[in-house]
Amino acid sequence: MPRSASVSESSEGRDEGPPLQRNQCTKLVAAVEEILRTEGDYVLALRTLTTGYLPRLVPVLEGDERQTIFGNAETILGVHIELHARLEKAQAAPTLREEVAAVSSAFVTMLPFLKLYASYCANYVAALDALEHARTGRLAVADVIRRAEGEIATHRQGEGDLHLGACLIRPVKRLCLYPLLLTAL
Repeated sequence: MPRSASVSESSEGRDEGPPLQRNQCTKLVAAVEEILRTEGDYVLALRTLTTGYLPRLVPVLEGDERQTIFGNAETILGVHIELHARLEKAQAAPTLREEVAAVSSAFVTMLPFLKLYASYCANYVAALDALEHARTGRLAVADVIRRAEGEIATHRQGEGDLHLGACLIRPVKRLCLYPLLLTAL
């Protein structure tokens, strides 16, 4: 859908400030594009973690290792699928001002769900310890991880680092990145 170059009034007819012209707001346009692009990459990493590694490892993990290593990653994925859909919808806004407002609204709407990160991040070191213990203590775990990483690397070339350890840290890194990305708006 084509977007107009500027806007000076809202749909209610109120003046919302000077027009935002895309060619004059290159940093703002780049920030919005970066948020959408990186959110898509993040969803891919979470999907790789939850559908690429988790099902392969469950048969060889013992006791509470599944919960310790993967935590609530599946729930976090669901939140970010929804956030990404809202961000993609925002991209269709007819003006830059409305697009920025829609991106901001998407984050405000999803903000309560970001509390899920508290337990994931608090458990991250324990997840790494449990993974390392399982990998070094049981040949079957190491073998499954090695095979899964090889298959994922083969099928997902050019999509960034999708090794298990890289996927496990992505939620921790992403949470730290949001303030930087949103500050540009």
